[in-house]
Amino acid sequence: QWQVPPTSAHAQKSSPKGSGPPSPAVSPSRPRRERAQASKPEEGYERILSTVTAQHLEASAAADLAHLSLDSAAWHSVVCDLAQQSARHVSPSFAASSGRLDPRHHIRVKRIPQGSASDSEVFSGVAFRKNVSNKKMRTSIDDPRVILLSGAIEYHRTEGKFSSLETLRSQEAEHLRLQVARILQHGPDILLVEKSVARHAQDLLLEAEVTLMLNVKAAVLLQVAWATGAKIAAGAHELTKHHVGTSPKFFTKTFTGFGRPSTKTVSFLRQSRPGSGCTILLHGGDLETLSRAKRALQDAAVVAYNGLVETHFLTSALCSCSVQPPPNFRAMIEERLLSQYTRGVEGNRLTLSPFSLQDA
Repeated sequence: QWQVPPTSAHAQKSSPKGSGPPSPAVSPSRPRRERAQASKPEEGYERILSTVTAQHLEASAAADLAHLSLDSAAWHSVVCDLAQQSARHVSPSFAASSGRLDPRHHIRVKRIPQGSASDSEVFSGVAFRKNVSNKKMRTSIDDPRVILLSGAIEYHRTEGKFSSLETLRSQEAEHLRLQVARILQHGPDILLVEKSVARHAQDLLLEAEVTLMLNVKAAVLLQVAWATGAKIAAGAHELTKHHVGTSPKFFTKTFTGFGRPSTKTVSFLRQSRPGSGCTILLHGGDLETLSRAKRALQDAAVVAYNGLVETHFLTSALCSCSVQPPPNFRAMIEERLLSQYTRGVEGNRLTLSPFSLQDA
């Protein structure tokens, strides 16, 4: 068993023999930068592997842009930058928990036919083409509470039963009032409904200052649920406190250049759960050009995401080796990976990962 060596002259004299060899002391003259590098070898490994993945992303994006007949000078750097930014917004653990490992499920791309390609950006949250159901409803809310419904808010009459018109109207109004009351008891600021909402229920929600959106796609509801932590309920009768989600900010923006109608409103909800995905706002060109750029960007996002995951995995694996690597081990890795990458490009064998290339 190792013992701590004595630190004073008196302690050295009184130290019994056979107490074990002293621990090697760190030389005070050793440069601080060298000690820091020695204590964090993962930085060197990550730098090497990131270099390979970045070059592979650039080559893959260039090939996609050429295949889609897009101007590489205008789109190449934009696609690569957006792909790398969006890939960092997807957590592998969150993707696994959601049951959808493909990063394209968590990275949305919205085409905005105005401005230039350099105006494109990554939004940390969900953006979708939908406006509020009433112009009097709020279009900008800080820290909103969000509720999601996959069913409709309507009154279903019983067929085959005769009733007076006045009775049916009173029954419908009471039924809708109870449904809206169940929703309001959870204090929502925003209500997204996949199907329709009766006019009387809309008026009650407007009176309660709840922003309502109708006919929202199921895919959008799922994205909002991931970003806000909300759970989708089939109807008002299923709602509990666990179904309510939160968001740091909600707002809407109107864009032009969409054809007919020429203007469309896009709603934005910032995410409250980091790593749950993002939305890329793709600007520049007409809708047909943006559709091709969207395909190239989605492919590049997959390449960038796989590169990040594999870089972290290989870095962790290399740093956990029990055997101390030789001094030139990093140079050996860099030379080998770059040589495999070069052979893969020359042989037209580009894949989603540079590390899956085989020796030629």
